[in-house]
This record gives sequence, C-alpha cells and structure tokens, in this order.
Amino acid sequence: THPDPGDRYNAVIRDASKWQDSLDFSSWKVNKDNYLHMLDGMVFGEDPRQGYVEEQSFYHPELKIKFPVPIAWMLDNSPMQVRMYTPDGKALMFFTLASQNTLEDAAKVTLQQMELNLLESKKTVVNGMQAISALKLFEVKY
Repeated sequence: THPDPGDRYNAVIRDASKWQDSLDFSSWKVNKDNYLHMLDGMVFGEDPRQGYVEEQSFYHPELKIKFPVPIAWMLDNSPMQVRMYTPDGKALMFFTLASQNTLEDAAKVTLQQMELNLLESKKTVVNGMQAISALKLFEVKY
C-alpha cells in the first residue's frame, strides 16, 4: 500500500516558498554571459562522429559508410549496431560489426544472438565488399 499523500504537494510548495523567502538574494550574481561563454562549443547530445541522419541518409564518418534510411523508418544508432525498423514493427534492418572470421560465421552468430529464424539468405556484394542479405522471421516479445 502507499500512504495517502494528503496535502503533501501543497505542503511542499508552502515550505519551498517559505525557504525561498528566507534567502538573501542581494549577494547573488546572475552571470549569464560568462555562463554562456563556458557552454559555447560544448558538444551535447549524440556525437556526429559516431553517425547521424541527414536528408534520409545515415552517415558514419569514422567508419566511412553511408546508406539511405527508408522514409518513415525509425533509426537507433549504438556503438554495437545501427538498427532501422518500421513503426509498425513489421520490418527490421540492421548493420553490425562482427568478430568472426567468415561472413557465414558472423551471420550465424548474429542470428543466434538475436534469436531469429532464417527464411532465406544470399551472398551479395555491396560497394565491393562481401555481404549477406538475409530474410528472417522474428516475433516481437512484449
């Protein structure tokens, strides 16, 4: 059970106001310009060197890759993989780096790790590099 909050919210507001009224703000200094100068140039949010989306394309400057992002698809970028998926959850595409020695072993391990059932696959070449295109069946677990 949870205790009855009663008048807790209003009591906190009253106590906070009382505490603020007891403070002497005359010696306080608002130094907006100095504060903004310290923040100038600070990187916040996602690091664009680790990948970003611009005009329906994903760019990863450090890995030197670029690929289109389908319209209305969502994209999650992490150090381990880039994942794209439809809002309705019916399609998933991901790119990941693998430590296995062969493309086939990498695909096999990835399938096992993601608990996906392979429906079909084919070897292909993308920008001169070997790749495997695979159609997999998966069920979203809620």
